[in-house]
Amino acid sequence: DKDEKFEYSVVRSVLFSKVYEVRITPNPASSFVNIYIAKKTSVITQIIITDANANVVEKYNTPDQTKQINIGKYAKGVYFIKTITAENVNTQKIIVQ
Repeated sequence: DKDEKFEYSVVRSVLFSKVYEVRITPNPASSFVNIYIAKKTSVITQIIITDANANVVEKYNTPDQTKQINIGKYAKGVYFIKTITAENVNTQKIIVQ
């Protein structure tokens, strides 16, 4: 550019899907997971995290397509992340190392 300065912009994941899709990365994880939700509107998504015994660990409500969750405080093991909107329910397994 003319003043020879530049600045990096934030990189964001965007899912272009005609169907409801949820992507959770990284998996397995040790400190955080990113949840990417492909949806057409900004309806509230409820996110419920449960342990292997179906005990609720945490709950979130978000209108966003992305949510980062700190899992560093969780004990090592298997957890399930359920995302719920008015139209869809999706459950995925994650492994905390």
